[in-house]
Amino acid sequence: MVLLAGLALAGCGKKPSPSDSAPGAASALGKATPRQYVVDGKIDLQALTATLREYVMWKKSIPADLNDLVESGFLPSLPEPPPGQRFAVKHGAMRYEVVLVNQ
Repeated sequence: MVLLAGLALAGCGKKPSPSDSAPGAASALGKATPRQYVVDGKIDLQALTATLREYVMWKKSIPADLNDLVESGFLPSLPEPPPGQRFAVKHGAMRYEVVLVNQ
C-alpha cells in the first residue's frame, strides 16, 4: 500500500515539454491548440472564433474585445483587419463568434 502511494506521488517522471510551460492562460492549462490566424493572406475567422470560445470556456466571461484574448495569453497578437473594418465579438444564447464589421 505504501509503495502504491509513493508511486502515485512520484508521477510518471516525464519532464514537462516547453509548450507545457509556455506563458498564457490557455497554454498553461494545456488546452491551447496551435492555430494560424492568417492563411494565404486572409484572416481565418473560424480559428479566431475557436480561440474566443476557449477564452469564454476558461474565463467564464465574454471579452470586451479581442485585445483581452491577447492580454490573457490566448492569442499571441491580433492580425491586422482589412482596411475600414474591425473585429467584433458577436454573441447570442451560448453562441460566440468573431466577425468583421465596418468602422
